[in-house]
Amino acid sequence: MSEDESTYIEDLQDKNNPKEMVKAVSILHLVSISFFYVCAGPFGQGEAIAAGGAKWSFVFTLLVPIVFSIPLALISSEQSSRLPTCGGCAEWGLILGRFVGVLNTYVRFLCSLFDNPIYPGMVADYLSNFIPEVDKLGWRILIAIVSNAIVLAINISGLETVGSVSFILTIVIIVPFILFFAFGASEMTPSKVFADKPKDYGPVDWSLLLSTLIWQYSGFDTVSALSEETKNPKRTFPIALSITIIVVVLVYILPTVSGLSVEPDLDQWESGAFAEISEKLPHCESGWLGYWISVAGILSALSMLNIAISCTGRETYAGA
Repeated sequence: MSEDESTYIEDLQDKNNPKEMVKAVSILHLVSISFFYVCAGPFGQGEAIAAGGAKWSFVFTLLVPIVFSIPLALISSEQSSRLPTCGGCAEWGLILGRFVGVLNTYVRFLCSLFDNPIYPGMVADYLSNFIPEVDKLGWRILIAIVSNAIVLAINISGLETVGSVSFILTIVIIVPFILFFAFGASEMTPSKVFADKPKDYGPVDWSLLLSTLIWQYSGFDTVSALSEETKNPKRTFPIALSITIIVVVLVYILPTVSGLSVEPDLDQWESGAFAEISEKLPHCESGWLGYWISVAGILSALSMLNIAISCTGRETYAGA
């Protein structure tokens, strides 16, 4: 450990920080929390599929985590192990000096300011599949207020509650996509999975494809904001983030290859397409799996807001 890091840790333990935060986050909790902040289900994968076609969406869904997510997770694991502080990245920036620390905190605050409001909007979008009337402005505002109130109540209950709720919702969200893959597996062939994007749909939109996948695989650094409240972070972070990467890749890739095998028409692939396409799967014609996926979309958006508030709130606290 460098002299700057040692001095930094001593400063954290001075009279202004006399109480150690409760260690409430276990490996299971951290896997669930990081899953939601990084992924929360393959609900944005439809746009990547439409942009790249079957072959390139498959290739880059596997390649992006290797060149982007794994290094980011390793850096976050190392720093969380060496400097387990509340706020994670927001506090680590201070090691490079006050100017860099303040700039880093300011940028991360702006990121959360623009990113966090997306999730109540997503809740309203998925609810509109069941109740079209809620797509009106007044209802959307009410849904945003209620969503934030629910998340606030969960966060006030404590980080252990956040982790436990996230674990339960992780199961609820992952299971329908496992079923989606299982029911569509019989239709899979190499020619469908690795098909080039037909010329009728235009050229591969590389910017949309890569930006969508990078956004879908980001967030490991923000989860480090919980490192001070994590049990044995030197062990918990490397194990939990490694498990998360595997889970996230499978959650994206399995329904992608299965869905493309039953629906090769790229015009049908948009945000939330899995719910409608599931009706073309064997044993799912009645729409029961589609309803489950739509409900999972609502819970996913609400859970992403829940985790975003937990992590970015600590970064804002650390910056203050």
